Amino acid sequence: MEPTDAKKDGYHGDHFDPAQVVTNEYKDDELFESFKELTEEDIPANPFIFISSPRRAGKSEVTLHILRQFHKAKRFTHYGLVSQTLSGYEGVVPYTYQWQTMEHVGDIITKCQDVAEYNAKVKEKGQPAEHYIDCSFCLVLDDVIGDPKDLKRVGGYIQKIAVNGRHIMRGDANPKNEFGLILISQKITAIPPVIRQNADLICSARLASRVERQTFIEGFLTLTSGRDGLKDARRVFDSITLQEYTFICVLAYKSIRVNHQAYVRRLKADITAKTERLFGSEKDWKARKPRINF
Repeated sequence: MEPTDAKKDGYHGDHFDPAQVVTNEYKDDELFESFKELTEEDIPANPFIFISSPRRAGKSEVTLHILRQFHKAKRFTHYGLVSQTLSGYEGVVPYTYQWQTMEHVGDIITKCQDVAEYNAKVKEKGQPAEHYIDCSFCLVLDDVIGDPKDLKRVGGYIQKIAVNGRHIMRGDANPKNEFGLILISQKITAIPPVIRQNADLICSARLASRVERQTFIEGFLTLTSGRDGLKDARRVFDSITLQEYTFICVLAYKSIRVNHQAYVRRLKADITAKTERLFGSEKDWKARKPRINF
């Protein structure tokens, strides 16, 4: 008996198991090599980066890899983490800039806007650029939306940042200043379309859920309508994500898409990289790790 299309694709119900794929149709090493590795230069100013993958698939490692690239390029002066677990960033972000809730985010944005307005006044007065204040903030929201209750509680706030985050430093005369957002989620579908569609960069690992995989492929990878366009998109997705611990990265801000290589990158985090402090004073690094509230 011939295997069904679902079995050929490696599906069992809603779950995708690459080991069960009958053919190697979608694993294409040559196609994989045709995609460039993601670099810091691929990430625009004031970026909104959306990273999604199941548990233990490498989300934290990929995030840390991107943060190390930012640090090497000296793009941000400060980094902040909002996480329900407060883990995975030890020795990278000081505990004084790690929070379990979103309560401090509003103050951070206000401070950034204050700096932008100050620098604008410096320029209006004709003062030299040395008087500008350097203030670039990268905010990491790690699994802050896990269920519908979380979405109701913080979804609206995250949506405002996703839509207007690139305008927080508007009017800042200091060209080095920017505000970046990295949103991490275990499920693509847990994040409303209005949020994920505003992302400049969308990254995903291999996905087990058929619904998750379909949402990513149809939302970000199809170049043409019809079966052939969808088939090509699936091949691109699998050629990258079927490689061990490798993420596919879509540069959604690129409007000219003559082919997938024009706006798709691959990223395999360097898990052997040494832990490195991104910023912070000695006082910041002496702070004790906050307790998790239950």
